[in-house]
Amino acid sequence: MIITPESSSESFRQIVEADHAGADSGAAKLRRRRRDRMEMIRTTSVVVIAFLLMTQAFYVAAAVMIPVISAVVISLALRPIVRKLSSYGLPDAVAAFITLGLLTGVTVLLASRLITPASEWMSRTPIKFKLRQLEQKLEPLREPLESVQEASHEISKAVDKSTATPSDELSAPEAVVIKPPNLVSAMLSSTWQLAAGSLLCIVLTFFFLAKGEALLEHIAVVLPFEASGTSCESGVAAVERSISRYLLTVSVINACLGASVAAACWLVGVPNALLWGAMATLLNFLPYIGGLVGAGVVLLVSLFTFDSIAYASLAPLAYVTLTAIEGNFVTPSVLGRSMSLNPLVVILSLTYWTWLWGAAGAVLAVPLLAIFVSACRQFNGTRPLAAMLSD
Repeated sequence: MIITPESSSESFRQIVEADHAGADSGAAKLRRRRRDRMEMIRTTSVVVIAFLLMTQAFYVAAAVMIPVISAVVISLALRPIVRKLSSYGLPDAVAAFITLGLLTGVTVLLASRLITPASEWMSRTPIKFKLRQLEQKLEPLREPLESVQEASHEISKAVDKSTATPSDELSAPEAVVIKPPNLVSAMLSSTWQLAAGSLLCIVLTFFFLAKGEALLEHIAVVLPFEASGTSCESGVAAVERSISRYLLTVSVINACLGASVAAACWLVGVPNALLWGAMATLLNFLPYIGGLVGAGVVLLVSLFTFDSIAYASLAPLAYVTLTAIEGNFVTPSVLGRSMSLNPLVVILSLTYWTWLWGAAGAVLAVPLLAIFVSACRQFNGTRPLAAMLSD
């Protein structure tokens, strides 16, 4: 093969062009990486800012948001029942009224049945007598302390008068004493807030149930269900079914746990076994924390009831054992992996909502997490997040 000057220059030009092309390709990859990194930083910043703003808004508007969120959770749980009644020809409003009326009636009936034994136990509990005895024992010590406190107050007033100058007396502002509200007014305020919040929750739940189909039409315009390959109706119905199944299953499991705890307390001889069984049912809606609180309450009741510490520990030991069996074997096997939540995520959600809304947030923490995970499973882009939050 004969190499001419023209062929050698052509080969050199091709080599140079290839080098430039490689350099351009490397620069393009570098620019693309930088662009992707900046996009990720912007997205993360927007998510963090939105989360902080949402937290502030939820904290400030807690009196309104707690009934609204509670109504959303309850309506998602009851919507399949309303849809089933509507399939028999009943209007949505009538079906919603029947469903919500039955739920409210059962709740009021159970509460009225539990208030009487609870008040009776509180009136005859040994704790009250022990506190009275302790107060009587401390009565001789309280009088000298009160006299010392009064003398100290008089001395401080005398010192202030002796060190005060005429200009200080003229310019001294008048002391304003702000008295905090007494216990009765605080209880009345809390009662009115609870009553108003409960009424608002019931009204909103009724309208969410009665106007559910209209809400679906508006959701279809906003949420990109078509991009995930499902329709709006099927997507929201899937969320409703999963949440309804989750809440119903958890409620039945908690009721069975409460019945088991009541039976254990009755066998041991703890008074008002049904009351502690109902307490176990309600507290078990708070994962991890509810079981510890319930076992502690049963331990205190047993210690005030029985003289032997060993015998008094039987009821709380049975409580802890039953709760451990329920949490580690019964609930995972019944719910399956479809609604199994990551324990760490559950604890974080419980901590966040309890800090934000107190006891109401603790009750809503797990249902809200379950709703979020179920909604994330309906979109292709958020399914990895749902898998990460699941167990």
